[in-house]
Amino acid sequence: MKILTYLFRFILVLILILVVLLSWPKGSWEEQLKKNNVPALAYGIIEEGQLKEVKVIGELTAGQPAPAHAIFNVASVTKPVFAVAVLKLIAAGELALDEPLHPYWIDPDLVNDDRHKILTPRILLSHQSGFPNWRWLTEDGKRVWSRQGST
Repeated sequence: MKILTYLFRFILVLILILVVLLSWPKGSWEEQLKKNNVPALAYGIIEEGQLKEVKVIGELTAGQPAPAHAIFNVASVTKPVFAVAVLKLIAAGELALDEPLHPYWIDPDLVNDDRHKILTPRILLSHQSGFPNWRWLTEDGKRVWSRQGST
């Protein structure tokens, strides 16, 4: 019975590899970007904790290659990456989930509002700070709480 389980798993892995190979994009990165209407792509390769390679492919505008220092508008894609980084710091004991963050940094727009002292990773990661999503949604473009007294 045990041999059948291993054989079944082996066959499943082979099928999975076959599916991946058959569905793998064909052509160069540049061809894939053009085909999928993606203007540019940047990536870094990390090996053994060291950044080994950084590469940028594509153009910011027609005829203008994207430089290595380009800022990409990736919207909410960075949120889970940042959340994992914060949770890794917590797991490593470098930060606590309910530790106030003001000893590390205070947003200049909040310096005169003592409520900044209650902000913790738990509050921010659970989207319960009470801040509007974007600064530009406020009249003066500054970080403010949405409601008086909210956290």
